[in-house]
Amino acid sequence: MERQPHPTQGMRITKSTRFPSGIWILPSTDQTLQSAAVMITGSNITVDFQGATLRGTAPATEPNQRIGTGIIVLGKNVTLRNVNVHGYKVGIAARYASGLNLENVNASWNWKQRLASTPEKEDTSDWMSYHQNEQHEWLRYGAAIYLDNTDDFVVRSSVAVGGQNGLMLTNCNRGKIYNNRFSFLSSLGIGLYRSCWNHVLHNSIDWCVRGYSHGIYNRGQDSAGILVYEQSSNNVFAYNSVTHGGDG
Repeated sequence: MERQPHPTQGMRITKSTRFPSGIWILPSTDQTLQSAAVMITGSNITVDFQGATLRGTAPATEPNQRIGTGIIVLGKNVTLRNVNVHGYKVGIAARYASGLNLENVNASWNWKQRLASTPEKEDTSDWMSYHQNEQHEWLRYGAAIYLDNTDDFVVRSSVAVGGQNGLMLTNCNRGKIYNNRFSFLSSLGIGLYRSCWNHVLHNSIDWCVRGYSHGIYNRGQDSAGILVYEQSSNNVFAYNSVTHGGDG
């Protein structure tokens, strides 16, 4: 496995690589899944960040000002492990990356919308809409992890808190999602669009909620622990904790 001194902005990884631990500021402005701060384009490789942190924006940046994409995986049979990705619009994305294995990644504290609602009054502009994703419309709400046309994947022992969406799947089949924590998000913990035959097991998907002011209003605004939408069938959900969600 090749050792790199540190990740650099715009680098392309084509072979198995190990990085040292550290905190690296790697800005990105693209959130269309075309480019990222780090691109993994090789196949049949393992990329181990050994606990390193990639930051797209400074920690004090307002959540709705976090931009860009941290890591994109384009190769097949890639294992990505032990990385923290913060301060982006999209933390980790994969496209046509069948065989992907995400292990022990922390994609917390990425983008989330500034709400117009107040404790005294709801603002209807805060309602979500997940009716269409043929052109990746869901990306307007950001994601900790976004998988597109990636079959036979594994996401395990990973965390996303403090953002808007956790794990979002589009045309992804036969995946295994287990032992993760996608909680304290302001929209969705896990979202499926045209994704089938996946197993979602032993995850904590709690407090994915918006549109709530105790004793004043309780609206949900299309937030939920789990959203299963548009030709998603034969998925198995078992032994998950999904509490305190906006719409369940």
